[in-house]
Amino acid sequence: MSKMKWRMVALIAAALCASGARAGEVTLQYLGAFRAAEIPYGGSALSYCDEGNSGLGSLYTYRAGMSSGMYEYDLPAPLAWTARDPSILPKANVLQGPVSSVGPHGLEYLPGMGEQTSGKLYFGSSGGSGSSPTHGYMDLDFTNIQGAWELSGVDDRRVGHYVFEVPESWRTNVGGKPLVTGFGWAPYGKGPDLYAYDPFPAQGVLPATKLLEYDSSHTMTGWDTADAWEAGAWVQVESDSAVLIAGKKVIDGVPRAQILFYHPDDFVSVLGGGNVYDPQPYKAISVEDKMFGSGSTITGMAYDRAGNVLYAVDPIDSYWGLAIHAWQVVNDLAVPHPGDANQDDKVDWDDYTILADHCGLVGVAGFADGGWVVGNFNDDDVVDEDDYGVWQANYGYDGESVPEPALLLLLGAGGALLVAAKRRRAGIGGGAPAVAWLVAIALLAAAVSGPARAEDYDWVTPMRHVHADYQDRTVPAIQGTIAQFGDSITVTQAYFEPLRYAHTNVSPQDQVKLDWLQSYIYQPCWGWYGGAYGSTGGTTVSWGLENMDTWLSGLNPEVALIMWGTNDLYQGPAPPRYTEYLSFIVQKCKDNGTVPILFTIPPSHSWDATAHVAAAREVAATERIPLIDYYDEIVTRRPHNPPVDTWDGADPMWDGYSGYEVPTLIACDGIHPSNWSAGQRNFDEQEGLNKNGFTLRNYLTLQKLYDVYEEVLSQPAPPPLPPVGQITYDLQYVGEGKFGFTFTIHGNDFQEKAFGADVTIEITDGGGIDVAASTFLEPFLSHAEVLIAAEDMYHIEAGTGLGSAYEQVDLAYVVTDGDLHGSGTVARDGADYPVDVDVSLPEFGDANLDGCVDGLDYNTWSLHYLEAAGWTEGDYNGDAIADGLDYNVWSLNYQVGCAGAAVPEPATLGLFAAGALLVLRRRRRA
Repeated sequence: MSKMKWRMVALIAAALCASGARAGEVTLQYLGAFRAAEIPYGGSALSYCDEGNSGLGSLYTYRAGMSSGMYEYDLPAPLAWTARDPSILPKANVLQGPVSSVGPHGLEYLPGMGEQTSGKLYFGSSGGSGSSPTHGYMDLDFTNIQGAWELSGVDDRRVGHYVFEVPESWRTNVGGKPLVTGFGWAPYGKGPDLYAYDPFPAQGVLPATKLLEYDSSHTMTGWDTADAWEAGAWVQVESDSAVLIAGKKVIDGVPRAQILFYHPDDFVSVLGGGNVYDPQPYKAISVEDKMFGSGSTITGMAYDRAGNVLYAVDPIDSYWGLAIHAWQVVNDLAVPHPGDANQDDKVDWDDYTILADHCGLVGVAGFADGGWVVGNFNDDDVVDEDDYGVWQANYGYDGESVPEPALLLLLGAGGALLVAAKRRRAGIGGGAPAVAWLVAIALLAAAVSGPARAEDYDWVTPMRHVHADYQDRTVPAIQGTIAQFGDSITVTQAYFEPLRYAHTNVSPQDQVKLDWLQSYIYQPCWGWYGGAYGSTGGTTVSWGLENMDTWLSGLNPEVALIMWGTNDLYQGPAPPRYTEYLSFIVQKCKDNGTVPILFTIPPSHSWDATAHVAAAREVAATERIPLIDYYDEIVTRRPHNPPVDTWDGADPMWDGYSGYEVPTLIACDGIHPSNWSAGQRNFDEQEGLNKNGFTLRNYLTLQKLYDVYEEVLSQPAPPPLPPVGQITYDLQYVGEGKFGFTFTIHGNDFQEKAFGADVTIEITDGGGIDVAASTFLEPFLSHAEVLIAAEDMYHIEAGTGLGSAYEQVDLAYVVTDGDLHGSGTVARDGADYPVDVDVSLPEFGDANLDGCVDGLDYNTWSLHYLEAAGWTEGDYNGDAIADGLDYNVWSLNYQVGCAGAAVPEPATLGLFAAGALLVLRRRRRA
């Protein structure tokens, strides 16, 4: 064997030892998701059937709760989503159902066996007595239900929540039994239990064989009493297989959706006389980041053995129904994921380091023969830039997810340059001398502190740009179109429509606003009520999100009033999902050119609304939109302190009243705003605004609409925004003829999003870059991808990190004594924007950077005299204060750079000096 072959064997062995891997392990590659909207709260059972849907394959599930029953639905291609927005997921179509059935927890399809001539659905459910009948089967049309029967020698409280197939190649180990069942839930299971069984009864019971059973003294590693294991599948890639168990695992007190991996060899050991509690999962992956629902559990799983696709159920909520996630099952040892050199189920910077260390190596084994452990990810015999391309294309793969597009943008030309440099060093090609490299590998999610209240933000300029888009639209843009989007608090004609009529106790200022609205509004909008116009009782933010595109395209409103959340308190998504959906709705409005006005929901008698209220404030602040804080107005006007006073019409102090006719702000149901008759169309502070909840909302709506009109709708279109991703710079003098330039990236879109940068800054005129003094700045400091630092070049590849969001951010601080030119791209939320910036060293004393040291610069210095300052405030010597020393710098360079200017006469300098003294005396007197 050649030395290279021996080296390959040694490297493979070392990689296996380092990863703890053994032959026969599999892993999952995420494909995406689709949803079954007609099946809310379903998925307690799931099975793939290859003969379903006319042989195209289908999924079976059971819906619990209202309209319970069995369903069959088809399989749309899963969408590899990038935004966790369920409205974008493709929908599965119902093929059968609902059909009343036995209400199974576990479900598995098997083709006809023995005397059977057709395939069956084998089901399981958990019992409660210890020996209840739990398992049976039915036909694929949910008829001919047989059973249920109990499992021989097995506690019925440990079975039934998952039922899945034993691969035919493994059945001889358990006497031909084709199915496995189990459950894992305290106080009975101390982890997931597994029992192979024969679905056809012998003397009224089902023969069973124990494969895994934990007890009070022997638990699954890390077991918690709140764990629950409810789904399973036995997957197989060629001769390698794994038993997957999914459900809820509590980690650091937080329930997380997780998938456990067990090796079938461990069950062989049990059958050979080992302890039934000995097997432990060799791997666990948390998948809560994929879930559209709470992210805390998986309730069902199914496996397409022919296609090697694993499906898992994610219950979103009562509106969206189920999300079905799909993973490709792959072998993670014999065929590692391309780019994963160290075989840790991740393609990351550790693998890049391996590739870089071996770059230029020739005579390497191909990928399939083990060359991947040194970075050879294709089938040639050299580690080169082609392998870097494979690594880059797969960067971010972690055994369960695909890379985000924004991450790939962070991996630009620097890697290819590095590979090229290594090839030159290895003698593979010629070229310029290699440059020095520094690789920083941390891609951490930066925690962003919560935004301040929306009132603290300036929404005027962002909304002027949104409205400019509305005015420029090719579809008819009708002035005064106002839409009302929401639930029963919006659809009622006690809201908004009263503003078309005269009111009492109206101040002169408010009468102007009322007259304006009645004349400005597009008159058909007074009748925009009901589902076709975006408001229906009982709805949640989920309903709003799914239909928003239809309403915006059909109504094309200039302004949208938005309030969902009251129903979300008990049946819709909670924050942070509620926050996400509300943000999506707002963004859709802005994309349409519609100015959104967001409301906080009113307080509720039965549910705590504060989290949803905080979410609406957060969205308004982050998205830079107007907010009507309805909640705050109610609790401020009527503090909740019975028996003295309260906004809550359901409180016992209001027992003498009923319905909406109660003299406080929330009706007697404790949910809806009141409509106290004396306060209807009455802007009196006491009788109207403090006692009629709908009048208060109408009043607040009028005030905000008029504000929006004055500040946005009536204003001319603003000048176009600067380019997205624009780079600007600030400077300071650092001594020895050197200047420090702080480069800042601007979003220029009033949005907070992630940034990436691939920018090269080069010397264009004399001098060099002080590499030691230059640095990345927060938040890039801990998220730098590649830094090429040389005397005449500074190459920046960096990102703000996953989950980070900024409107603008400082990128780097570069120290130089020569002119600079910067060019490259800025990635803004996954989109590339070209950047180009020229930097010239200023003349000493030139505060306004116009190239001429003159009286304007003196004025700048004088206005900041004895203040903390930078260069543009008159600090010319770099001591961070504008003082007499800086005046001296200015005076010595007076008229430098000014066309046709003469050197100042001494008398002229004396006049400037006298002026400086007068400024000094004035400031001391102050």
